[in-house]
Amino acid sequence: MLHLSGRAVCCGDDGTVGVLSSEPPELSVRTIVAGDECIVELGGEIDLYNPIRVNLEFEPVFSRRPVRPVVRVDCGGVTFMDSVGLAVLLKARRQPSSAGRRLWVSLVSLVIAGLLNVSGLTGLLTRGNGRAGERPRSRR
Repeated sequence: MLHLSGRAVCCGDDGTVGVLSSEPPELSVRTIVAGDECIVELGGEIDLYNPIRVNLEFEPVFSRRPVRPVVRVDCGGVTFMDSVGLAVLLKARRQPSSAGRRLWVSLVSLVIAGLLNVSGLTGLLTRGNGRAGERPRSRR
């Protein structure tokens, strides 16, 4: 590994060259209120570098009035998540249950669906149907 101006350059066995940045990974967070849902859209990487930013996004969601009965976390743009990211989602899930709200994760990539499956959290964090990424059916 070679270090150039704060960045590590590494070469793979196949001759590929990559640059490892010392900067925290990019993260995008946005909240949208739509009908009786509050949607928190996450994108990029959720890991050790950025749990505070994601946690801070949930605070106004749970204190917002009028109360939205459903908080949906859209993970369609999440490219990486580690155990810290899972802990953020579990913490957020615990918050709304005390106020009669439901939180669930939707629109996950195959990578995140695999992480939820391996960790045993698919049924807990998705709509309980065991299939990450599926939108709920309307209750009419």
